[in-house]
Amino acid sequence: MLVSFENLPDTARVWVYTASRFLSKEEMKLVSESLSHFMETWQSHGKELRASFQLFENRFVIIAADEQYNELSGCGIDKSLHVLQLLEQELGISFTDKSIVIFEKDGKPLPLVFNKIKQAIEQDIVNVDTFFYNTLVSNKGEFQTHFKLKVSDGWVKKFLPTTIFIKD
Repeated sequence: MLVSFENLPDTARVWVYTASRFLSKEEMKLVSESLSHFMETWQSHGKELRASFQLFENRFVIIAADEQYNELSGCGIDKSLHVLQLLEQELGISFTDKSIVIFEKDGKPLPLVFNKIKQAIEQDIVNVDTFFYNTLVSNKGEFQTHFKLKVSDGWVKKFLPTTIFIKD
């Protein structure tokens, strides 16, 4: 059953998918309609799920399910992934490429392939104060508090030189 994102508990499990490019208004509408239809009938082992989604910044698809209501199986997760894969084919876009990390530079998104992050830091394109979108959040509470972080506050800091953190 589709519920509003706000009505899910902070413990609701989330999956964040990054679009390989910005979605147009028409594409956002199509994604929203497809996910709404899917969420209305989403089940796990024959039991309905309380679920929701958000489209964020024309770039991210956030899917959430309340596992306190009914447990979500691996097959149930695969069903949601299948919907995204169908949308990928229809729109000619990727949602499932986990190698893309979106940073925010001068108020604009800066997508970087994972293996280029260290180089971007060395060239001062990205620094400790640059924001990035942490797609590794695992529940709604984390999404609300740790989705957009400074590089120095998230997993990306492992690419920073250790001398940045040494105080006099």
